[in-house]
Amino acid sequence: MRTQDEILAEARRSIRVREDPFGTYLGELIMRLPFDVANEFLTVEATAEKFGDPKPCDDETVIGELREYMAFAWDKANNCRGLSAVRSLYHMKAWLWLLGEDDAATHLFDDYRFYGKPQLAAICEHYAIDWKALDDGNWTNDESCNGPVGCPEPLKWNQPALSVETPPAPDKITAEEMRTVFGTDMPIEAVKLLWETPDDWTVGQVRAELRRIMEERKKARTITIHIKVPPEPRLETPTTALRWNGGVLEQAFVHHVPPSYTEEIEWRRVPDAE
Repeated sequence: MRTQDEILAEARRSIRVREDPFGTYLGELIMRLPFDVANEFLTVEATAEKFGDPKPCDDETVIGELREYMAFAWDKANNCRGLSAVRSLYHMKAWLWLLGEDDAATHLFDDYRFYGKPQLAAICEHYAIDWKALDDGNWTNDESCNGPVGCPEPLKWNQPALSVETPPAPDKITAEEMRTVFGTDMPIEAVKLLWETPDDWTVGQVRAELRRIMEERKKARTITIHIKVPPEPRLETPTTALRWNGGVLEQAFVHHVPPSYTEEIEWRRVPDAE
């Protein structure tokens, strides 16, 4: 477990060398510090009440955070979400550093590819997380070319890998995960899939199919519907103005033309007038 002084020194170093353009790495560190120590990294509007108590940084807590976040990280990599996938790895980097895995943290971004899947797989294997249940099987760099599936990034570890007896990562679709994908609008296709999932499907395949359903719904929502709107009626008002035009008696009518409703005068023959 890292000490307060070590975390403070690392936070200052990360700013000095511009460790993370998103601030994710720094955020994970300063949340472990008490407000009076973390205050140098906060805005002037920050208060002790808003900041709250520091998060624990013991190994058990940090590993728990890493494991809980892993499904989210794989979801971003599966969906080729470039910026989000990088942010996920910065979370991982901070947790690895807090766990004393300096070498793994330092080299985590070496040979970054496939939206960080090799790195995520290596971390999962070290912490006994079944990453194959989280992976959709599509290892790509640009949404068009597939790479070799299942090639964890070689990282050097200070601590031994967790045993297989360690509780595995979530191996089922959780309610929180469904809310992340669909929000509060659950499509019937997704409900049917969860109830009637083929026995030979992996959790990763189910997740991939749920994402496909969501993408289809997005496409449906962007269809342009062209509606023929009837023209606005011309408002017509007869007047008392009369005139003789070539021996024909005519009456003036005022038309109010939309949309500006400007006035136009029309002269009409008065029936049966001589």
